[in-house]
Amino acid sequence: MGWEAKPDESGPTTILRTHLISVLSGLNDTAVVAEAQRRYAAQATDPKAVPVALRKTILSVVAHHADAATWDKLHEEAKAEKTPQVKDRLYTLLAVAEDKALAQRALRPRPYGRAGRHQQRGHDHRCLPQVSRTCF
Repeated sequence: MGWEAKPDESGPTTILRTHLISVLSGLNDTAVVAEAQRRYAAQATDPKAVPVALRKTILSVVAHHADAATWDKLHEEAKAEKTPQVKDRLYTLLAVAEDKALAQRALRPRPYGRAGRHQQRGHDHRCLPQVSRTCF
């Protein structure tokens, strides 16, 4: 099947590819993880490195297997993202890192919609990141 879609490929085959990559990543298949990481790193200079059909899958694999430098890069992308839906997706991915210390960093309190505290009806609330927009 491979990473590249064929010109006449059917929709179910495209879906199967994303599922296969996800499952193999979950099984810690080093070749699949390395290829996702390679494609993620290459996207800055090669726009075809991360095809639209694999973007979410590649980002998920990279986030799950992220080291500190990769996590920081994903975090910078999340902070810079202007589209709310994409921004939320990126912040959610920060919390799935296999490295528990990195995943915990995603749960540090931030200002509502950003980082820190905010006032609501006279109460001071600490907020989780945009992952859930939940305050406590």
